[in-house]
This record gives sequence, structure tokens and C-alpha cells, in this order.
Amino acid sequence: MKHMKKLMIFIAAFLFAMQISKAQTEKGDQNLGVNLGYTYQQSNNVDVNPVVSPPSITNYKFTNFSSGPNYSYFIADKLDIGAALSYTSGSQNSKDGADVSTQSSKNYSATIFIRKYFMYHDKIGFRMGPQIGYFGGTQKLTYSQQPAAYNQNTTSNGYTAGFNLDFVYYPAKNIGLSATIANLQYAHTKDNNHNMGDGNSDNLNLDFINNGLNLSVFYVFGNK
Repeated sequence: MKHMKKLMIFIAAFLFAMQISKAQTEKGDQNLGVNLGYTYQQSNNVDVNPVVSPPSITNYKFTNFSSGPNYSYFIADKLDIGAALSYTSGSQNSKDGADVSTQSSKNYSATIFIRKYFMYHDKIGFRMGPQIGYFGGTQKLTYSQQPAAYNQNTTSNGYTAGFNLDFVYYPAKNIGLSATIANLQYAHTKDNNHNMGDGNSDNLNLDFINNGLNLSVFYVFGNK
């Protein structure tokens, strides 16, 4: 009889915990967290030209790190709206023979979004939805073997519109984790290169998992 009572108490506690966990994506819940992103690329290329000796060897390395806060509010069960801010710092080095080019960048962005959640037992699943944003920043490019006039200082700004797909996991009642799986994004950019003129560009990109590592950690509160 004692074992039966303990089992009933355990079952009741388990069902109560499951009921609590279901509030993580319900109307009135809120998420407050931080986004983190990291990208690293490296390549070494050897170009052989029978007319030119020796062959040309190019080394390329790119690193990019981003972080910023995010907030969302569930306007309905499994449907939230929110905003995110981001600051990104990047560097790129390319060596072609004796000439080394170094590019550094600092960028910021603000994004608003709406997302629909598809969850399994309210613990693991996916979320997807559209987003729009504004961005701006600066880029600096210098060459080790070129005249100073070839160096560039560029300021950029523009807007984005796209669609995100994220993986979502709740390891605890008030903690959530997410990782970007796919991103479809259109970007319109205006560049002002102070010593070489200016210009506009339009880009459409589809990234599936391979656009670096983009994670989010957030705290769930509100409708409890």
C-alpha cells in the first residue's frame, strides 16, 4: 500500500510538472534572451599558370561574431511577436603572394518578427516566420603592398526582409534554447566609399545550416 501511495504521488507530481511546462508557449508568455552568432571560414588556393612562375598562392581567413538582446510576447498560443538588436564584428585577411589585404567591419541591426511554433510535448520543436530589419555599419580595407589610395573606408546602411526557421528546445521550465536552421533573406544596401564613390546593391540569399552558428538563449516568464 505504501508503494502504491508513493507511485500515485509521483504520477500526480509528474502530471503537475507537465501541466506547468505547457505554459512556455501560451498566450501571455514572454521571452527575454540573447542571440549569439559565430562564423569562421578558411581556404588555401594554388593557381598554376604555365606562363608565370612560380605559382600564385592565396590564403584566405574570415571570422565573424555577433551578439545582442531579443524579446518576444505571445499574442496567442504558439504565436509570438518580438524584436531583436544585434552588434556584429568581423575580420577578413587575404594573402596573395607578398600582398596582404586586411578588412575589418563593425555593424549593428534592429529586427522585428512574428513566429509560429510547432512543438512536440511543448518541449522540442520548430518555429518559423517573417521578419524585417534595418542595419548599418562601417568597413575598412587596407593593403600591405598597394599605394594608400587603394585603401577603402566604407559606410553602409539598408534594410532586410526575410523568413527564418529555428529549432527550439526547453530544457527547463523557464529556460529556452534555439538554433537557426534556415534563413531566406533579401537585403538592399547603400554603400558610401568616401574616396571611391558610392553605390547600391540588392541581394537575395538562402542559407540552410551552413551560415555559421547562430544560437539564442532566453528566459521565459509572464503567464505563470
